[in-house]
Amino acid sequence: MGIFGYLAPDEKGLMQFVSLLSHVPEDERGFGRIWTILDTAHGLYFQAYNHLFRWMDGKIKTWNFETKLHRVFAFKDVIYAANMGVGLLRLEGDNFKHVPGSSIVKDYRVDVMLPAEDDMILLGTRWNGLFIYYGNSIVRYNIPANNTLKTSGIYKAVYLPDGNIAIASNFGSGIIIIDKDTGNIKQIINEATGIKINNVLNLFVDRQNALWVGMQEGMARVELSAMFSVFDKRLGLDGTVQDIIRHQGTIFAGTSIGLYHLEEDIEGRCRFVPVADAPYYVWSLHSFGDQLLIGTTYGTYQYRQGKVSMIKYYNATTADFYTSKLKAL
Repeated sequence: MGIFGYLAPDEKGLMQFVSLLSHVPEDERGFGRIWTILDTAHGLYFQAYNHLFRWMDGKIKTWNFETKLHRVFAFKDVIYAANMGVGLLRLEGDNFKHVPGSSIVKDYRVDVMLPAEDDMILLGTRWNGLFIYYGNSIVRYNIPANNTLKTSGIYKAVYLPDGNIAIASNFGSGIIIIDKDTGNIKQIINEATGIKINNVLNLFVDRQNALWVGMQEGMARVELSAMFSVFDKRLGLDGTVQDIIRHQGTIFAGTSIGLYHLEEDIEGRCRFVPVADAPYYVWSLHSFGDQLLIGTTYGTYQYRQGKVSMIKYYNATTADFYTSKLKAL
């Protein structure tokens, strides 16, 4: 049997839990766990699997659902319910009515409801990506990031101070940040970039514009304004980094293992990729016209038009390069 209620101070000013179970009819008390609580202008809502309770004016109002009530939302103080096998329901008066056009998501787990531009509503489903609800229709949100989101296990989402969307994944993808203008993945915050665990269950933006992250184990506070990226073996960059340079718009890194370049996929995620046929023990890099000069322990190489070739072999380290200011030597 589940239980729900609120905290209130006693006569000594100490906070105590006040159960509301006594206001629930006995034959309605086998509702199990409470999954969602909503605070609205017209009462407090407590959502269980097949029940929804409203506490208002000292009384409990109960709604029963034949199929699983996956999640409830308060959007502009209107209550919506995601009902498995049915779609979305909207509370009108004291009755839930089917939202026209919502049958498209009836078999999906709707976990997110956020406001979107032009009075539209953004819906996030656990395994089927994002949708847009507008008027009497719901359509798939065709942005580049949606392909990744379909396999990420969307659980929660919030708007960030810059208007981008942070999405919590409870299936090992961490936090996925979607660019508000392009719909691409702008950044992924996960174990490789700083948080303890990739299964994220809740997100909250505080008054200092930091992002609080509730994980399967523990909690983290992410300073979004001070974020920096760490590239190491987890993101493809192996060995001791000796030099880094931008050449013809691409970032290259020379390490004790070889030469790497930074790649960005179609969804905006970056990682380092080894350059084919590059030598080991890269000590120095120098951009010279269309050539990237590579100084190694065993001579000098060049990277040009996507290929690496040797310029000079000798058993000595090329430690650095400089471009002469003289017109000719």
